[in-house]
Amino acid sequence: MWSSPELQKNIVQKLLNKFEKHPLPTTPYLFSNYHAAQSLLYAYASLFDASQADKFAQGAVEALEEFMQVNSEIAHAEVAMAGKYLGAAWLLQHLVNIEILDPEDAEMLSDLDDMIEASLVQNSQHKNYDTLYGLVSKGIYYLERLPHADSARTQLEQIVTSLDQTAIKENGFTYWQDHFTIDEEYQHHVRYNLGLAHGIPGIISFLAKAFQNEILPEVSKTLLEQSVTWLVQQELEDQPECFPLTIIEGAANERQGRLAWCYGDLCIVVALMHASKALDQDQWKQKAIAIALQTTQKATPQEAGVHLSPQDNLMDAGFCHGGGGIAHMYRKLYQATQEEAFQQAADHWLNLLVTQYQENEAQEHYKRMKVNPDTKEPYWVEDYSFLEGYAGIAMVMLGFLDNENNTDWERAFLLDIA
Repeated sequence: MWSSPELQKNIVQKLLNKFEKHPLPTTPYLFSNYHAAQSLLYAYASLFDASQADKFAQGAVEALEEFMQVNSEIAHAEVAMAGKYLGAAWLLQHLVNIEILDPEDAEMLSDLDDMIEASLVQNSQHKNYDTLYGLVSKGIYYLERLPHADSARTQLEQIVTSLDQTAIKENGFTYWQDHFTIDEEYQHHVRYNLGLAHGIPGIISFLAKAFQNEILPEVSKTLLEQSVTWLVQQELEDQPECFPLTIIEGAANERQGRLAWCYGDLCIVVALMHASKALDQDQWKQKAIAIALQTTQKATPQEAGVHLSPQDNLMDAGFCHGGGGIAHMYRKLYQATQEEAFQQAADHWLNLLVTQYQENEAQEHYKRMKVNPDTKEPYWVEDYSFLEGYAGIAMVMLGFLDNENNTDWERAFLLDIA
């Protein structure tokens, strides 16, 4: 295990302090809104540190109230986990589920039901299954609501039905065309997305959880079996245990091997782990382990495709596509399999996070890379968000420090595989 928990605690405390000291800009999005990030971080900090539990729990509630207020002021935004209202609703229900809020606090969510259901219908019509912006994002929300709201089961059934109706089915395979992330270069090509953030691994992970919760079990089971069968067939012939990022008909597939929550081979691993757990299929679990073991050979940020600025001693440490997400995913794989190689990989990436902080301690922060849309030149900025900034990094470190409290927040990212 990681040998310096005190250093990790020090880093987490300094990241928590940054939220207290700086005014936070606002957006309506769960994963990029700084108040949402603050609320989730403070909630889990309250579970970790009993001496400051009341302070952080109160801070979590106040930050959630700020987040809800921002949502009410935004006129035009997609209702989604990474969009308007749905992320705030998920966060409120989640704070109830981990007992930061009282159950009656979730009653206000009924006021959002019609808006969320209307967006679900729109997603179905547009064949938008996206994990962050489409049908699967609604599925993640309703799974969080399931024990508390009778209507959640009905909506989950509608999502499974929509996925069934929009699927491509042939020769015992089931898969879905990407209608959401098409870029200009390939706008006239048929595309299949193999990322967790926007692609078929997200659908498979959701269907596994739907089956486990007895949501149209015959339909969800068939979709799950046939989509996993299709997924494993996409393995690159010349690179065993490796998969493309996307499949584009009539064009070369994106083959860049990378490690990340959003795209890459670890997304395939997560989907197979969910499916194997749901249907008790050991061969899928063993395939997931084999793929994941192959990924551990990418031990440097360069090999893993993580953004770097060597001259500034900067590495993207965020959750979405940085070292933080990689460390957390390997930690979950170790918990699910007890394969020592995954614990070693988790500790290795955590060590890179800690080293990154030590090398920039004078600045006392991590940074993430952005690209100037005009010049296409990269630049590095501070970020407080969960997906790419301080909150996500701190949550990952809290997970390494605290094995007593579950990292239930990971359900929002479909990473509850252990």
